[in-house]
Amino acid sequence: MGSLASAVRAGLSLPEALMQLGERGPEPLRAASPWAVLLALSLQPDVIGRYRSTAGVIVLVVGAVACFVAYRLMVRLGRLPDERRVLT
Repeated sequence: MGSLASAVRAGLSLPEALMQLGERGPEPLRAASPWAVLLALSLQPDVIGRYRSTAGVIVLVVGAVACFVAYRLMVRLGRLPDERRVLT
């Protein structure tokens, strides 16, 4: 009976652990990774020259907007559904 009680407690604590993970999951890392690559590439002088042009600025702005939209979409799709209360 004791092992059943501990299994039930573990099962009840799993959604809480998933909720905490979902609050600050890997989404920020995924959204920031293209910018980290760009930062690494910017150590090369010819790459800096490419992004100083008008087309380079447009590419950076479009990339920033795409990252923001993708981040918001990841957060929304990764949200756990609210649990329904059974005994209320």
